[in-house]
Amino acid sequence: MNTQNIARAHALMVEANSILERELNAVPVPPIITPPVIAPPSAAVIYGRDNYTDDADPRSANTRQHLVSDGKVLAVHLQVHALPDRPYKATAVRLIDENSAGGNHVARVAQVGSAEMVGLFLGYGGGLTFDSYIRHTPRQEIVIDGAFDPPNLGPLAIALIDSSGRIISDVVASMGLPGRHHVCYEIVFGRR
Repeated sequence: MNTQNIARAHALMVEANSILERELNAVPVPPIITPPVIAPPSAAVIYGRDNYTDDADPRSANTRQHLVSDGKVLAVHLQVHALPDRPYKATAVRLIDENSAGGNHVARVAQVGSAEMVGLFLGYGGGLTFDSYIRHTPRQEIVIDGAFDPPNLGPLAIALIDSSGRIISDVVASMGLPGRHHVCYEIVFGRR
């Protein structure tokens, strides 16, 4: 059983315990004693998959669930594949919502060095196998296309790549234009 499954099982047990207490008219139920599960820094996790999160999750609040208000996209549900064997990690992921994007639909990527390239990966389906990628220079605004209908996954992902196209960072995924609405993304990568 991997760390994510253990954390989810723990959360379900806690929820079951509180339901039992309510059903028994607040008669105390002996607590289920299970140690909290904290993913070790060397464990690969996917933030956002099955709503998984922990203290190291780089996603801002407006990238953890889809939200539309008055016909405007205010939040999207992104996933971040944390790959601890890669030299760079995503340290911040933020959505610039439809009200603030001004009709733009780009991703802005900041990183520590300038020798790394940014890859825009096409065909995201939940894993790390992609149809293709487009190489971008550092600090270049990346045009985001690829409409999708939430709660489906967005078709795009972004990561730092080396000169051969190999991914050298965490992967920020499920990006695109939710419901064809124009939004922007900001991603910051830093050295591990």
